[in-house]
Amino acid sequence: DPSPVASSDAVDPSLDVARRLAALLQAAGADVIVTRSATETAPAPARRLEIATTSGAALLVGLDVGRAGDPGLVVYRRQEAGTEPEVFAASRDLAAEITRAARLPGILVREPAETTDSVVAGFPGRAVRVTVGDITSDADLMRMTDPAWADRVARAIYRAIGDRRGETMALS
Repeated sequence: DPSPVASSDAVDPSLDVARRLAALLQAAGADVIVTRSATETAPAPARRLEIATTSGAALLVGLDVGRAGDPGLVVYRRQEAGTEPEVFAASRDLAAEITRAARLPGILVREPAETTDSVVAGFPGRAVRVTVGDITSDADLMRMTDPAWADRVARAIYRAIGDRRGETMALS
């Protein structure tokens, strides 16, 4: 579920990472649903959630960019309140694993945090949202224009997800 960036932005890092991650997962035998493409207007969160839930996906990875001036990659997990304990624990563990896997040279990584994101909160299974960086940070913006950076981020998420051959995953 790559969230859109403004049409005036020169890069679309969430979609770039989503494409690379989808290719890795598909090559490993997973079915992948991507909720947005470069040629269409991004669906509203309610529509993205509908796409992800009706796809039968076992896992949702949302991807976006920040705009608050806080540089670095951060993985957001669903809130514990109102979430089944097993689903919360699985999402929390996935967020921690992506955070660990992303700690690579050239990638600034912050600690995981909770989110109120409606797509993550409404998805019935494991769900996280990865903010790959902040587009208002000059350092992050410079990294985001490097295709090698997008590849490292996608590979880190892929390693954290593990072997999911035969599962359906939603990139929202």
